[in-house]
Amino acid sequence: MLIRDEWTACDESELKRLGSDYDSNAFAVMPGFLSSPGLRLLAKETGRLLDHSVRKDFQMECMDGSTRRMRTLGAPVIDALSTLVPDLYYSPDLLQLIGDIVGQEVYPLYEDVDRYVLNSLVEPGDTFGAHFDDYPLSVVVVVEVAPEGARPRLLQDAASVLGVMDEYVEVELAAGDAYLLRSDTTAHMVSPLGRTGRRLGFNFAYALSPQTTGGTESPGLLYSRTQSSDETSPVNSYTEWDPLEEVIVGVATGSAIPRESERMIRATMPEEWQDMFLANGGSPFPAEIVDAAQEELDRLADELSGMGVTVRRPDAVDWAGRGGYTSAMPRDCLLVVGSRIIEAPMAWRSRQEETTAYRALLAEYGAGGAAWVSAPRSDPDRVAADSGPWAVNESAPAFDAADFVRVGRDIVGQLSNVTNRAGVRWLRDYLGTDFTVTLLDVDDPHAMHIDATVLPLRPGVVLVNPTRVSERALARSPFARWDKIVAEGPRPAGAVPRCMTSGWINMNVLSVDEERVVVDSCDVGLARQLERHGFQPIPLPFQHLNAIGGSFHCAALDVRRRGTRESYV
Repeated sequence: MLIRDEWTACDESELKRLGSDYDSNAFAVMPGFLSSPGLRLLAKETGRLLDHSVRKDFQMECMDGSTRRMRTLGAPVIDALSTLVPDLYYSPDLLQLIGDIVGQEVYPLYEDVDRYVLNSLVEPGDTFGAHFDDYPLSVVVVVEVAPEGARPRLLQDAASVLGVMDEYVEVELAAGDAYLLRSDTTAHMVSPLGRTGRRLGFNFAYALSPQTTGGTESPGLLYSRTQSSDETSPVNSYTEWDPLEEVIVGVATGSAIPRESERMIRATMPEEWQDMFLANGGSPFPAEIVDAAQEELDRLADELSGMGVTVRRPDAVDWAGRGGYTSAMPRDCLLVVGSRIIEAPMAWRSRQEETTAYRALLAEYGAGGAAWVSAPRSDPDRVAADSGPWAVNESAPAFDAADFVRVGRDIVGQLSNVTNRAGVRWLRDYLGTDFTVTLLDVDDPHAMHIDATVLPLRPGVVLVNPTRVSERALARSPFARWDKIVAEGPRPAGAVPRCMTSGWINMNVLSVDEERVVVDSCDVGLARQLERHGFQPIPLPFQHLNAIGGSFHCAALDVRRRGTRESYV
């Protein structure tokens, strides 16, 4: 039980004292609100959630320019990552306690981004500046306190929020305490954090009548997944075509033949190579293929670097020794949306640890202000389907990052043998109202990754696979009014064994900007098509990387492009 028994069965005299405090001061403190085991459990959960928080550093204009310098996490993301916090918020014991203190029925909120939030002061000078709340009641549950500074300051019936800067009551709190505040008429703030420690806590908002809409823009600004300024984040990419500034190019060294279930292999791999995978899964890829693929990746990195693009590389990992697959395709396991970089949960067992190769880069981006998030992972056996159209079921979220392409405010994805509806729901919940996630209706029983089905090349122009998506499906998609470049056909088999991809891998191109597109040097027909539509193809050899399972779009994750979140639909 998170709440101490004394508070779930509060005696009448204590309720009377709390009610008197609330009536007189507009707040009431509940010391030792969390039980000792409850505090430990919530502190552990807070530490995990803090890794997914977003840095905010700006002045809130709608609150007289008061400062926000902190890390925040709103309800949609908490819902996607935690059951503990929502369970506490909706707890009948907590609702009854609050109602008894204020002397009337209390209503939880169900859709507001700030119904329950994590507010974290973690750097010297961090502060949650003066403000009123949109809803009348707040319960603040304190998880960690700082030895100096970062205390709540309150001013009842303030004429303006800035009144609390000069005249206030400062509340002393300990970890595990909570306090109830009449927050829509009491100006309140948290004083700046000192040189040491942190101040971590959850704020729960409640109403005194059936839910109504909040009145200010403050929650949307404070708890959106967008950094206070994307220009300050090392991660910033909203489309597949904005001018490329920084990219992660994969590493083929250490690649292994993936060991997967027979159902998954038969659902996703070319028929002529399926028995090879079932017989040799877990073995290293042939050295001659890996070495040649590594040379192709190095040449791609050099070409991009010569264009002025910052190129980063993951660590080489002995994937055969770890039961894994490859570090060659960063876009398969990592999804960049604006200033967020999301680790996909991955349905293949051999890909569960794939982001290990990128850990140092991810930590660097996170420390620089990017929102680094890992989607919840489940045992692949749990999401493996015994029947149905796909090799994954709906028991837990599953998706590969490469099943989505970015079109500004719109994310277009597909269901596939590695992406389920539960995974799409998680992504929608995490991104919140900043983005729209639309599923494209594809006709491909072997679907795995959307970028050989549709690939947007610039505003209003999309490359289309005519065998996998119909005109009717496109007419119901965000690409309805776009010009379609219909790919002429799959690439014929060549000298290099294409054991993990179809001939439509030729569509897997990389846009450097709205004109320059990197294509495989053997795909002359596609290059000519692109030229006829005003693009400048940049031909490079890449067939050995195809043998390992991808091409340019898979092998290059655009960490930063020079662009902003816009609507292109």
